[in-house]
Amino acid sequence: MTPLISASQLQEQLADVLLIDCRHDLANPQAGRLAYAEGHLPGAHFLPLDDDLSGFKTGTNGRHPLPDPQVLADKLGG
Repeated sequence: MTPLISASQLQEQLADVLLIDCRHDLANPQAGRLAYAEGHLPGAHFLPLDDDLSGFKTGTNGRHPLPDPQVLADKLGG
């Protein structure tokens, strides 16, 4: 798999980007948080799928419905 951006390109842009670590394992929802705690890119923020990257669950809209755009923008600092 080829990365979208090289490490050197990312390093040049770190002051201008928001890094979000959203690793997740459906079988172990805490795995992403644990992996982030063990190590992540400098300046990266962790957003858990179940808490921050999913919207309100109605029981009919799936396990991880899309979040409200404004709620997500607020979480991302927009």
